[in-house]
Amino acid sequence: MRLGESLNLRWDAEPGALVVELDGRRPMLRIPAESEKGCQDRLLPIAPEFAAFLDGTPAAERVGGVFKLAGMRRVGLRMHVDWVSCIICRIRRKAGVIVDQRERRLIVDA
Repeated sequence: MRLGESLNLRWDAEPGALVVELDGRRPMLRIPAESEKGCQDRLLPIAPEFAAFLDGTPAAERVGGVFKLAGMRRVGLRMHVDWVSCIICRIRRKAGVIVDQRERRLIVDA
């Protein structure tokens, strides 16, 4: 799932949103035609590990977006992909996660 798609992932239906469905026989992801490259409604299975992660959310909290940032929830703004990507990169750097061998060389040579 791309970052933009994950930011559009919801517990409840909203026009154009990707919706998590955990109530059926198998956990599924509903993708509406307007959000899908092939312009068809799709119902796709969710990986068991992702379903287990999602299942950890209490039923009472399964409203709105699946991934929420506290500050964004309060002011009711949609999360912009570039802004969230920037925040993730800052977290990655502070945690010391290396994603590229060139970056590893820069750290070793420093």
